[in-house]
Amino acid sequence: MTEFETATIALQHVALQAMYVQAGIAGLVGLIQCALIAWGLRLMRQSAHSRDQQHEENMLALRTLIKRTAPRQG
Repeated sequence: MTEFETATIALQHVALQAMYVQAGIAGLVGLIQCALIAWGLRLMRQSAHSRDQQHEENMLALRTLIKRTAPRQG
């Protein structure tokens, strides 16, 4: 085997290893993105729940105010 053939095989081996590293990094980045999206969705759900509770409290306060300030009938 010539020196050129040996160098070519070594280069192919390094390129294959680099491909595995790139695939691993891409997979890790994908997992991190999924985790961030899940975290963001969770925060949005919590905010919506908090807003719903606040809306209910405001509606209760408005109903009470309307009852107290409504003109008396009869």
